[in-house]
Amino acid sequence: MGTAGQNLFQIASSALWDMLNRLRSDAAVALTALGPEPGFGGPPLNGRLLTAITPNTITSADSAVSVFLSALQSVLPDINTPGVAVTLHGFDPGGGQPRSLAVVASIPAPVITVVAALTPGGAQGIAFEIDAVGAGAFGPVNLDLIDNWTLTISGDVGGGARLQLPRGGPAQVLDPGGAVQVMWTVQRSGATTSFGPDSGPNLTMSMLQVSAKTALDSSGAPTINYSLSLPDANLSISPSFLSALVGNSLTLPVNLDLDANPATGLKFRSGGVKATLPVTLDLPGIKIDAVEITAEAQGSGLDFGFGVNFTGGLDGLPIAFSVEGLGVKFPVAVGSGALGINAGAVQPLMPTGLGIDLTLPVLSGGGFLEVTGPGGYGGVLQLDLIELSIQAFGLLQLPVNGQPLSFVAIISVNFPFPGIQLGFGFSLNAVGGVVAINRRVDSPSLESSVVDGSVNQLLFPVDPASHGPAIVATLGKVFPAAEGHLVIGPMLRIAWGGRILSLSVAVIIDMPSPFQLIIIGRVELALPDPDAPLVLLEATVVGAFQLSPSFSVAVVASLEGSYIVGIALHGDLLFLLRTGDDAAFILSVGGFHPRYVPPPGVQRLHRIQLDILPPGFPGLRSETYFAVTSNTVQFGAHLQLCDEIAGCGVDGWFDFDALFQWDPVFCFSVHASAGVAVQVLGETLMGISFDLVVEGPAPWHIHGSGSIDLFLFSASLDFDVKWGPGPPTLPPPPDLSVILAAALANPAAWVGTQPRGDDAMVTLSRSASDATEGQQTVHPLGGVVVRQRALPLGIEIARYQNQPIAPQTWSIAAVQLTPIQPGTLDNPTLDEFPAGAFLNLSEDEKLHRPAFEQFTSGTDLTQQGVTSDLLRAVDTSYEVTLIPDIYLGNTLNLNINLAYVLYSAEAFLAIDDVHAVPTLWQAVNPQAVTVMSFQPVSVVSTATMQSQSVTTTTGGFTATLQAAASQYGAVGPAAAVQVVERWEVSA
Repeated sequence: MGTAGQNLFQIASSALWDMLNRLRSDAAVALTALGPEPGFGGPPLNGRLLTAITPNTITSADSAVSVFLSALQSVLPDINTPGVAVTLHGFDPGGGQPRSLAVVASIPAPVITVVAALTPGGAQGIAFEIDAVGAGAFGPVNLDLIDNWTLTISGDVGGGARLQLPRGGPAQVLDPGGAVQVMWTVQRSGATTSFGPDSGPNLTMSMLQVSAKTALDSSGAPTINYSLSLPDANLSISPSFLSALVGNSLTLPVNLDLDANPATGLKFRSGGVKATLPVTLDLPGIKIDAVEITAEAQGSGLDFGFGVNFTGGLDGLPIAFSVEGLGVKFPVAVGSGALGINAGAVQPLMPTGLGIDLTLPVLSGGGFLEVTGPGGYGGVLQLDLIELSIQAFGLLQLPVNGQPLSFVAIISVNFPFPGIQLGFGFSLNAVGGVVAINRRVDSPSLESSVVDGSVNQLLFPVDPASHGPAIVATLGKVFPAAEGHLVIGPMLRIAWGGRILSLSVAVIIDMPSPFQLIIIGRVELALPDPDAPLVLLEATVVGAFQLSPSFSVAVVASLEGSYIVGIALHGDLLFLLRTGDDAAFILSVGGFHPRYVPPPGVQRLHRIQLDILPPGFPGLRSETYFAVTSNTVQFGAHLQLCDEIAGCGVDGWFDFDALFQWDPVFCFSVHASAGVAVQVLGETLMGISFDLVVEGPAPWHIHGSGSIDLFLFSASLDFDVKWGPGPPTLPPPPDLSVILAAALANPAAWVGTQPRGDDAMVTLSRSASDATEGQQTVHPLGGVVVRQRALPLGIEIARYQNQPIAPQTWSIAAVQLTPIQPGTLDNPTLDEFPAGAFLNLSEDEKLHRPAFEQFTSGTDLTQQGVTSDLLRAVDTSYEVTLIPDIYLGNTLNLNINLAYVLYSAEAFLAIDDVHAVPTLWQAVNPQAVTVMSFQPVSVVSTATMQSQSVTTTTGGFTATLQAAASQYGAVGPAAAVQVVERWEVSA
């Protein structure tokens, strides 16, 4: 995989070689009648150069080849014109190979003829061959073409050796002697050419230069380089509709230079595949500093894009605007059915970002809108309406490229000082809310935003319009798309003592799964005056509470931006409690021990850092950290002193890192180092340092080193001292068989499970259901789970209760549900165990491994042939009884006898079952109902749905299907026959 430029060169060159190969095939007929060109019978051409030919005598059905031939026709002079210096000829490579084409340039003084021929050479069967008749250096010489085109050629042909430029391979010299070194430059000037709509966007050029140069590198190997230049071109980059806004089309003078060769690929001379071109634009109220230009692959062609960022305003109006990413794309076809720039395919690139500022007496503010991707838009708006400040920012994703429609928006209103008074010195300064559809809260990204400070841009930011791109980026990171999610929550900001203390908080709910409650808060304390504080403490806190599928609590806080009397104060805090598959417990202030690798999802924390001396004094900085995990307690500090004047200074430090653990008895390890040195012009004049490790307490162990440097003298000392008794004798290790047997004897370790899926087949009575729900009574078709949490199964246990024991492995080998009823071991059950409590772990492993890991704790049991005296066989067949409509025998008429009606109603209501009194009802059109013991089905032809004969002794779907498969083979909707219900059979 090469660079982007090499890949672009490969794509473009492959397409051009393919086009030239098609040109060679299409020209074969027109070249058949050509004879040798007189005067070139000797080396290096040896009669291979054929007579001249006009490009329009060659026909091709290929669009790209036709465009290429048309271009040659419009550039090359008529071959019948006397004194023509550049002509197109036929070329016979010899050896029975198909004929091809060659361009011939004749230099009058010194007399040299240079030929560039298309041949079937090289490993891939096509190459350019550069031949020269003559010797020595020449040029540069201008050879006139037509239509304002000129060929400038120069070089050194040496003794006339041939040079081959094969497809996909390095250039090589075909004959002994010096290689042909020639530079061809085709140039057009004095005529204007425009690509794109006249109203814009378009590219207008008055000069075009295309060059190819063969040369020798430092090792003498031949090389080939290509270039394209558009000096003094004009780029109109705005579509016509934008001209009404800026008062003029944005026409920029640009100088474009593009280089290409097989080694380095394609690149702009001022950069790589992306470059910045300086421009100067004289438009009232418009400021443009540069044009960004890019090249990228598009199919077998290339796309060249131009883009600008500019700012401006409208004369006489209180409006200022900014535009980002406005541009134009020029697709360049390279041989795949087309060749060159298609003016109709020039595409305006709509701005990727728009900003506007409005200044009116009553209403002022600004906004920013940018494109975040296909169908994605992000924006920020801030308006000051009289004394209210309104802020809104959000992201919208339209349903494109398989993405669901989603959005997130944060809206807030800031009240003027002193806010809405709440009493006791408190005031409500701002309110707002968060709402997101089909988006969720990404807790790790939110915690990362706390550490880097970007989350502050979401809580009532100052001047959000000027930080629009950063706010939109933070929104996309914290609230990624997640179909089916809903995020909602209020925001408010409360102050006390005017503006001395303020609290901004957002309470956000993310649902449905995992259900999260997130609290984002920011506390600011400014003393004595918020406008000129000596003490500024800013703490940003995020608390994420996840309730499902597993419980977790994560709290991250940062002091970024705080200072005390000009002395910066930094640092982060983390509290994490997480259950489930990746369980963890961490409490950290200022980070972790240098060797500790946090669990997945835990952010890197900054040390608690305080520059003890204010700016202008010798540098004295302190850092510290403290952390507790399920395996260790760790803390440390760093103190740095540095002061330098005119290359002379003093440098001192003190470091220590401590690790406390229980392994199997209490022990610790503290690593400390310190030193101070006086330096003059980068050399140590004098210094002293030490490095010390203290371990203990059973036994105590101190080892380390110290050194002294005095300009021309230095000395060092290493020491290692150990004393005190060894670890105390431990009590006898516990018998794990007793512990495991007791855990398995606990009735709570045996739990009944319900049948899986539809295996129940029956519905239990309420009393039976209540009994099985208690999990101590087993459903007849259910199962049993046995699990314990005393120790993990299936692994080698070397420790228990912080004591080493003889390595042993325990597992469940077999189970008897009753003395005569065995159980089958099914899937193992997994539970969380602290690995450090059962395994021998190194210090690094204790630091790096998760606090809890999943190990086997038991197994599912499947019963075999369960029998019971209470089980009895029952008939599950059913009966069908047709109940006809009830006919009361009395019809409504106008002569109503109320007493009779009441009497009849009372008599009717007194009957328990109206169907038991035949005189009250009678069947209307009674029908016979037959209940069959099996489903009536038939075998039919799939094509005609007519019944087919099949031999079966029993009825029903299964028996009929088996009989049909045995008789016909494949059976089903895609086969010749299938089984259907009888009512589907064609009459």
